[in-house]
Amino acid sequence: MAIALVAAAAMLANQGGGGLVQQAYAAVVSLTSATGETLASNHNNGDTVTFTNNAGVPLVISSVSPTLAGCTDGSTLGVGASCSGTAACSCGANQAPVDGVCVCVPGYVMVAGNCIPNLP
Repeated sequence: MAIALVAAAAMLANQGGGGLVQQAYAAVVSLTSATGETLASNHNNGDTVTFTNNAGVPLVISSVSPTLAGCTDGSTLGVGASCSGTAACSCGANQAPVDGVCVCVPGYVMVAGNCIPNLP
């Protein structure tokens, strides 16, 4: 399951961040762009996820999806600071997470990514 964090450089002395958008998939999630970036990390449901600001400027977290308790939308992540949270991935209709993967609940089968009733 992917967890995405969108951070933008904080406005300092009337200077705003640029529009650079970058996507990376890694076990260690480090924010490195002073102009802001989008990062995604594949973690299982229940894993601890940590984002660290190595960009050299304060970053404002625009969005975290799914939500991590320790990384809140609109908060500022100072230089060298980190925020962590527990991955709580959501599954689709008639699905439940099992070992970090969404599977169909009993009585349903997966067809094209959707769980439909298992008819006899």
